[in-house]
Amino acid sequence: MKNIIAIFFTSMIFHTSFSQDVSLMYNRVIKSVVTINTGNSLGSGFFVSENIIATNYHVVEGSSSATCHLLNSNTEYIIEGYVAVDKQADLILLKVKGLNRDAIKVKKEDVKVGSQVYAIGSPEGMEGTITDGLVSSKRDLNGKKLVQISAPISHGSSGGPVVDINGELIGVSVSRHKDGQNLNFAIPVSYLNLLLEYKRIESFPLVNLNFESNDYYSSTSSDFGEVIFYMNEKDLGEVFIFVGFKEGDERFVGSLKEYFTNSDYAPDCSNKDGTILISLPVGTYYLKATNKSKTLFWDFNFAIKANDCRKVRLWANKKETNSSTKVSSSGKVYKKAIIPNDIGSGSDDCFLNLQKAFDDRGAYNIPDEMHRNVIISFIEEGGAFCIAGKARIENGVIVSIFLQYSDMTYEFMEKKFYNSKKSLPIIVNGISEMITNSDGEKFKVVFIDALKPPLKGYRAAELPYAIRRNGGDCFLNLQKAFDDRGAYNIPDEMHRNVIISFIEEGGAFCIAGKARIENGVIVSIFLQYSDMTYEFMEKKFYNSKKSLPIIVNGISEMITNSDGEKFKVVFIDALK
Repeated sequence: MKNIIAIFFTSMIFHTSFSQDVSLMYNRVIKSVVTINTGNSLGSGFFVSENIIATNYHVVEGSSSATCHLLNSNTEYIIEGYVAVDKQADLILLKVKGLNRDAIKVKKEDVKVGSQVYAIGSPEGMEGTITDGLVSSKRDLNGKKLVQISAPISHGSSGGPVVDINGELIGVSVSRHKDGQNLNFAIPVSYLNLLLEYKRIESFPLVNLNFESNDYYSSTSSDFGEVIFYMNEKDLGEVFIFVGFKEGDERFVGSLKEYFTNSDYAPDCSNKDGTILISLPVGTYYLKATNKSKTLFWDFNFAIKANDCRKVRLWANKKETNSSTKVSSSGKVYKKAIIPNDIGSGSDDCFLNLQKAFDDRGAYNIPDEMHRNVIISFIEEGGAFCIAGKARIENGVIVSIFLQYSDMTYEFMEKKFYNSKKSLPIIVNGISEMITNSDGEKFKVVFIDALKPPLKGYRAAELPYAIRRNGGDCFLNLQKAFDDRGAYNIPDEMHRNVIISFIEEGGAFCIAGKARIENGVIVSIFLQYSDMTYEFMEKKFYNSKKSLPIIVNGISEMITNSDGEKFKVVFIDALK
């Protein structure tokens, strides 16, 4: 009986102590949790670094603006934009203006099945709710890893933190299975850690999410251009701006309520009174501006170029449109071809720019028996006109051509076409020879998907200021610093900032990059380009024993790749 009483009191003491631990953890974590309001929906989020909040992408999807507030606060803080996004993983990092809280510590390794966890958020708008449960399983659903938890999650909890008893993040609340009890899921921290590694310094507006690709690393500041709309006449009323990929699919991005007083003055690209400024990834869009009575502007083929600003003036009695259009015999407008942004614009002639790109970079072989994306360049007086389309090759010659309309449908070119020898045209380096059709029109077909990528320059590594320069060889300076100061241990399972020192005749050449260690050896290497993107080193690499290289005092042993290049990898962040 005494033993039973002892066990009972011990259990009570343990339960009381455990409850106190949960309460302390909650009071610490809740200070870093916010409720996000887009005007159409509510979600949760939490601080992961200074002024940066993590949440689910779907919380802000389709929104052009959002705010957030803390628990039991009526003060709304503006979300300036986003600094990183992974749509497939359903994660986004948002930058908030004027609010900062301690970051919730993110665990480096994924949680184990059976662990006790706690979900914190605002289910159905009930802010500051905490629920507990266990990690039930780890799932791989549609190619995405998820952590299954028994802690209940409801609408409004999306994007909230899931933590352990120490308040360390193990996942991000994402969904509840509609037909199952206690079937709740969180995104594992491995996805978030990768996103944190690639976050930008400057934010982009939320409206760009409607147009950006899925890859969180795919767009940099140089991939965007701007459009500024302004009015130079009175009495237009409120003007509404829409952007889309085609007519009928455009999204509202903002409105103008003033007029620009000096009709002879075009504003610079700053969002001043009387203008609206939008930023978009490079590409071609459908833009429209309308007031309550009429359309003031539209353009099916409005091109956005990197680091460029397009100015659009709105008049009461004139609709500005793209004057450069080509119309079919049925009256439908052909779709102007989108010239990839990495092709130079040295000429106003679209075909000359394409020709130069193919001459400089070359083309891949084009296989038979598929309709390929092409640009059909009609050679006209004053320059070429380029239309989007498709073409099919059989036995090395073009056998059929389709021209694309602005409504995204296609027209089969029924007119006979041939080369100068009255035969079917061949392709040389990705571009057909000159073609003539039965109406006497002359054109060339450009197989744009066959263009090889531009040659990129690698980003030269920047040596930390504290490293002494004893000559021009970057690696010798690094080697001396590590010899003098030593290195910290380098943990596994994260891509670390490194300097890749290629040992060449006359000295080393040092490139910025990243490398990953597992079980004490280097398993993957990425080299950084000058445009801040990365290239995975696909070539096999090994040490003198044909094994994966190890690290000694922060620097790898000599590595050789399958091309015979020799280099060492310097883990610069490990330098004491």
